Amino acid sequence: MSDFVPIYNRDGQVELWLVGDRLLGLDGSSIGFLRDEHVYDYNGVHRARFIDGIVWDHQGYISGFLADAELPVFKPFLGFRPFVPFKSFEPYRPYRGYPPYRPYYMRAWSELSPTGLFDL
Repeated sequence: MSDFVPIYNRDGQVELWLVGDRLLGLDGSSIGFLRDEHVYDYNGVHRARFIDGIVWDHQGYISGFLADAELPVFKPFLGFRPFVPFKSFEPYRPYRGYPPYRPYYMRAWSELSPTGLFDL
């Protein structure tokens, strides 16, 4: 189960799991996937960018990060990792919409958490 990589929010709590190029919720449900640096949901909607272990929202703010990412802001204390869930079946990957223009990346936290990017 070491292929489950936690994605942390601004408070240092695990919100998502990265498994290969899939994003899973804490319950193991598939909520999104990566395509290059782009993050999509299973409706084909572009939700964020994932660059160097950092999840950036559409406005250029930091929404989440991997434990080993080098953040341009103060890294919070990392909380305990929850138990690794069972993976659900992956839904069909739809046609992907066009990503928005790349924003100027800010040195600040987003108002949206990693799960908030997916309207969960």
